[in-house]
Amino acid sequence: NIYLSGYFEGTTTIASTTLSSPSGDYASYIIRMDASGAAQWAQQLEGVDGDVQIYDIAVQGSSIYVAGAIEGTVATIGTDTYNIQGGLDGFFAQYDLNGNYVASSHLISSYYVEAYTVAVDQNDNIFVGGYAFENMDFDGTTFQILGGECLFIAKYDANQDLEWVRYQDQ
Repeated sequence: NIYLSGYFEGTTTIASTTLSSPSGDYASYIIRMDASGAAQWAQQLEGVDGDVQIYDIAVQGSSIYVAGAIEGTVATIGTDTYNIQGGLDGFFAQYDLNGNYVASSHLISSYYVEAYTVAVDQNDNIFVGGYAFENMDFDGTTFQILGGECLFIAKYDANQDLEWVRYQDQ
């Protein structure tokens, strides 16, 4: 199987599923295709009044992981609803290979944070990398960014519990 992700504006139909973004905003999708390129299913992630953009996708074992950014005031990832704290917040989410939502985590900054990349090792540890401006809050732990902006990488265990964050002020 082939797994793709991206974002769109407007309405589109993929694998007999109609996807619609909120008016004037972007929504994201995950698609599973078979080896011949036929879409098997599509899953949508959307904001209530802003954009949800997936920047990266990883497949490990029986799970699909996506990372990206959410903008506006409220976004829904699977069954979780997040109130956006900065102008742009990061996220990563996990789905099973059939597109069913498993879990997600919300990455917060006082201004903005974006999760540009996601990788998963053989022990299902999740690594999320990105860029933040001003202070970051990951799972209730605040990191003060002295230079105003930074690059970061965070490690989460298989249950999406934060293990550590490393960052470099610019």
